[in-house]
Formats: sequence, structure tokens, C-alpha cells
Amino acid sequence: MENNHIQVKAILKKGFTLVEVMIVSCLVTVLLGALISLYVQGGYDFTRGFSCLEIHGDARISMDWLAKDLKEASQIITSGAHEIVFEVPSDSGGNPIEGAYDRITYRVNTADTTKLERIVVANSSSSRQSEDRIIAKNIMAVDFTYNNSNVTKVTLVGLSLTTGKTILGNKLYQETLKSIVKLRNKAL
Repeated sequence: MENNHIQVKAILKKGFTLVEVMIVSCLVTVLLGALISLYVQGGYDFTRGFSCLEIHGDARISMDWLAKDLKEASQIITSGAHEIVFEVPSDSGGNPIEGAYDRITYRVNTADTTKLERIVVANSSSSRQSEDRIIAKNIMAVDFTYNNSNVTKVTLVGLSLTTGKTILGNKLYQETLKSIVKLRNKAL
């Protein structure tokens, strides 16, 4: 009988005490809290990084298009602080067409002021296609400055392009790119 009593005591001692269960529960709760916090912070960092990449890409692509087209410009037609219209020599398979010009306009989209559009009106003899294209979104400001108030004498155009985006409801990320472009085809 005494052997059975020892066996029963041994079986009863194999469990966990209430204190041990409470300590383990607290440790598991702290570890889960830390893991959830890391997961949430990782999601926030990913969203922030993606948004910064997006606004930088919008600004860079827009600035590249603007600078490339303006370098080809032979004449500024109209200018303003937020819009520019200029002519570039018409092109026929890589060769300029003497006396023929295509007209290019850059402006903030009238329907959605966060978008920058490029409008090309090609000469009928040009290989360049007429088009209306949105080249950037998340635009906050587009500014053009000129080295001369008389548009027919402009040889340098200053570009300032600000893109931005509000993420997670309250944080604004923005980037401003600036450049000065010389009109290479400008007849002096």
C-alpha cells in the first residue's frame, strides 16, 4: 500500500503550480506584444519607404522629360509660372525638318491639379506623334523661371518641381527637384 501511496505522490508532483503558469503566461504575453510591435513598425516603415520611392520617381521622371524637351526647344511660345509652351524642330526619322516645328506644352492638369501633363501637337510632316500624356502624379508645385521677361529672348529656363504625398493619414513626405536648362536650338 505504501508503494501505491508513493506512486500517487509522484504522479501529483508532475504538474505545474499556479505561480509557474502565471509566470509563463506573462512571458508569452510580453513576447507576443514585442512581435506585434515589430510587425506594425515594419508595415509602417514599408509604407513610408514605398511612398518616398514613389514621389522621388515621379519627380525624377518628370524632371528628365522636361529637361530633355526643353534642351531641344528653339522657341518659347508662352510662359507662366505653372505652364510652359515651346517649339521643338520637327523630326523625320532622326533628322530635323527645316522650318517645321512641333509644339510641346507642360502644365498642371486642369481636372486634377496633382498631375503634370505633357501635350504634344506635332507638325503634319513630323515623325513625332501628337499626344496628351500624364507624366507625373503627386505634384504639389511646378514653377518655371526665365532669364528674360521677353519670351522670344529666353535662353535659360529654371525648373522647380515639388512632389509629395500624405501617408498613414498625417505624415507628409515631399521632394523638390530644381534644374536650369539651356535651350540648345535657340537661334540668337
